[in-house]
Amino acid sequence: MAPRPLPHPVLCLVTDRRLCLDAPLASKVSQAIEGGVNMVQIREKDILSERLLELSQEIRQAIDGRALLMINGRIDVAIACRADGIHLAEDGLELSVLRRIAGDDFLVGRSVHSLEGALRAQNEGVDYLMAGTIFETSSHPGYLSAGLSFLRELRSAVR
Repeated sequence: MAPRPLPHPVLCLVTDRRLCLDAPLASKVSQAIEGGVNMVQIREKDILSERLLELSQEIRQAIDGRALLMINGRIDVAIACRADGIHLAEDGLELSVLRRIAGDDFLVGRSVHSLEGALRAQNEGVDYLMAGTIFETSSHPGYLSAGLSFLRELRSAVR
């Protein structure tokens, strides 16, 4: 079975449940989809596997087929909640290893922070790249922001 195709353009919501003070994360995700989000990346690095799976299942239900569901770095959770794919760190699991575990029916994305990392990810066959850090953000403390020039450089160098 082939993975669901990537929408074009992609508007991806990267989750951080700590920012959802007035409503459950699944409710916020549903609102974001109503506003045009067509891919959700669950990026909740600080919770245990069982809770991450529960949260992923809640969000999967809230998405209800209206957007792609990607799990950040956890192939076990991605498989268990029947996500559309997995999002990997620049230095994360190699795609060939992931394919042996999950098969070919998962979308695979990779974060990239350099042109070299982007070219390496493209050559390994990932489905999409997520470039960053473009602007200063509290979600990546210690990273220097690369700015829009980094996006222009990537756009001219990768497919």
